[in-house]
Amino acid sequence: MSAGNSKGIIAGSVVEEKEEKELEQAGIKIKKIENMSAVGNLIALNDSKGVCSAAFSKEQQKEIEKFSGIKLKEATVAESDLVGAGIVATNKGFVLNKMATEKEGNEIEKHFGIPGAKGTANAGDCFVGNSLIANNQAAFAGRNTTGFELARIDEGLRG
Repeated sequence: MSAGNSKGIIAGSVVEEKEEKELEQAGIKIKKIENMSAVGNLIALNDSKGVCSAAFSKEQQKEIEKFSGIKLKEATVAESDLVGAGIVATNKGFVLNKMATEKEGNEIEKHFGIPGAKGTANAGDCFVGNSLIANNQAAFAGRNTTGFELARIDEGLRG
């Protein structure tokens, strides 16, 4: 439903005012993107770069860049606009939907400037962003994630 980096969280307009206030009270900044709901399926970012779906307007992309302090690039993953569902990125590396084309993978790696690995999580889910969360210190995967999948995830996130 959301995506974020060390600057804050980007969320859709479905975030309620109460939730927004609680996050801000906890010291977490939030940027709501109007007329969007599952923003986390459409964007992946770290502290310097991000990739997003063309579903975001140019104006929304600029708002996200300013809020997050990053440079965004429109992309697809596995020929899908569900970029956030297809990538989990940290400052060290990323895990990419195993169905991503070689061209997509190369463009994403070049944009982020860090290496990554293709993989799955949660017993074969190609949409790794739906089954995995990570930061620079740790990653959490769905309970059905296999040892082989964890090895690929570790490889991608270590960079």
